[in-house]
Amino acid sequence: NDGNGGLNYSVGTQTASGTITPAPLTITANNVTRAYNGFISPGGFSATYAGLVNGEGPANLSGVVGFTGSATSARNAGSYTITPGGPTSTNYAITFANGVLTINPAALTLSAAPDSKSYNASAGSTAVPTVSGLLGSDTVASLSQSFDSANAGSRVMGVNSGYVVNDGNGGGNYTVTLATAAGSITPASATVTYTANPASSTYGN
Repeated sequence: NDGNGGLNYSVGTQTASGTITPAPLTITANNVTRAYNGFISPGGFSATYAGLVNGEGPANLSGVVGFTGSATSARNAGSYTITPGGPTSTNYAITFANGVLTINPAALTLSAAPDSKSYNASAGSTAVPTVSGLLGSDTVASLSQSFDSANAGSRVMGVNSGYVVNDGNGGGNYTVTLATAAGSITPASATVTYTANPASSTYGN
């Protein structure tokens, strides 16, 4: 601005040193919650990017996010680490933050079967409970049931304790519900025989 369109000056330019420091960027593995399904299911992980500038996205980084950690081989109910990694950049100082995979127990129902019998002074039942909700190759062993009383009448069938859930996790992969059923014990037939002992008496007595 010299009143002459700059023509009053002969302009020269010179360079100087400058520095652009990488911007901080945090890549965080997103937490995941699943229900136990009987298998290892390592897929479905994702990440959140915090610190990308000026409209840039993950495509501006070199490489894509991959995931390691205990979550990639998790099968049983519990909490596992999701570890992100992979991308690099000269424009960003990248920090990786872990996420958590939570596998919740699945529902398992053990249902007593209806049963009836004649009274035999025992509450035992020969019927076998049914199982609903097993996943994968899991099994339930030592299933049995009993009447709620050995006495005759309308009874309630219940699943006995002592069953074993074979799931590779001591049964911890399931939340178990025990369902009852109707039962009845009918009175037993009995014959009572009275036998008179030989006796004698004097007439008049």
